[in-house]
Amino acid sequence: ESMQKFSVDINGAVVQDWRTPYDNSGPGILQPGSGTTPTLFGTADDLVGVADTALPRVNAMIYDRSTGAVVCQVPLFRDNESGAENTFIGYNDDFVVVNNAGFTSAFAIQRTIFPGMERHSVRADRSGCDPVWINHDNIANSAQLSTTTGIIYGWAPDPNVPGYDAYYFTGTDWDTGEELFRRYIGNDTPFNPVTGQIHLGPNGSGYIGSFHGVTRVYDSPPGC
Repeated sequence: ESMQKFSVDINGAVVQDWRTPYDNSGPGILQPGSGTTPTLFGTADDLVGVADTALPRVNAMIYDRSTGAVVCQVPLFRDNESGAENTFIGYNDDFVVVNNAGFTSAFAIQRTIFPGMERHSVRADRSGCDPVWINHDNIANSAQLSTTTGIIYGWAPDPNVPGYDAYYFTGTDWDTGEELFRRYIGNDTPFNPVTGQIHLGPNGSGYIGSFHGVTRVYDSPPGC
């Protein structure tokens, strides 16, 4: 498998600008090949990131968008408990990846998804990447950053609750990776977003689609 960039020339023809192979030795979560939507980021708007499907750990693959050169290859999470199906969070030169390994299908139990969230920083000279923090206990397999609050808002069932999928809305500190809060939402399939992403509204609410529809979460007024 490979990461590729295409453009349209002055005659309207689609041309391949570059093609860079990545490790596809593992089966992937749903099928062979990366399942992560490419994330465009970088203070110079020059980077793109996906996860490969290597064994025993997938890698965050960060490429130069102009040339296809590999800027860094970062092994993620833990041996045989490593997978990524969601797009990265990209902000300035940093990126965050959540663990989706253990996901089997939309209607299967979701508490089998392994925890884990990592933040890494691409060096300013593009000579590689360095870890900022790694949280092996973070359950948020769907997550989105608010640059206003500096909180990564997440959604997931707690793998330590036996017998059913107990879904929680979570908050993780962007700077430290520390879990700031975890609020119980509901149980089982109605609240299953199939690892879909949180959407943050300008009114301070978070929205996520699941099998029962759309759930809105927000801060209650004092005293409620």
